[in-house]
Amino acid sequence: MRYLVIYSKGDEFIEEFENKEEAFENADYQWSHLAKSEKRDCEFYVLESANADEDAENHMDGDVLREYTLENEEKRYVIIDDRLMEGDSEKYSERMTLDDVKYQLGEEFEDCICKFEINDILRVQNDGMAGYRVEKLPIWV
Repeated sequence: MRYLVIYSKGDEFIEEFENKEEAFENADYQWSHLAKSEKRDCEFYVLESANADEDAENHMDGDVLREYTLENEEKRYVIIDDRLMEGDSEKYSERMTLDDVKYQLGEEFEDCICKFEINDILRVQNDGMAGYRVEKLPIWV
């Protein structure tokens, strides 16, 4: 199987990998080094090629495994309820910006500048027991 990293803005570049993890690592690296304006004006994704033969007509067909967007990058935080089981749909909040997280949790979190400060307050509230925590998601999630 071939995995393609595709960046498209007028002219397109494609890098091919035999290994999915290598394709993701490469795409993460490339995405993190684009300017915000470049991210806004492009399509950037990892595709699993339908046909490994580069000359085949359907080489560029296949499933998009990961799409990178500026919107996803800005909404990179979730609130996790550790008291729930892994499969429970309520365990993870929807994706939020850090400001959304602080608003959701209340006034006590207004002055926090990072997830570590938020989690410190949450740990104190829970007396160190399992409860809520905030995590930053990778770009592709």
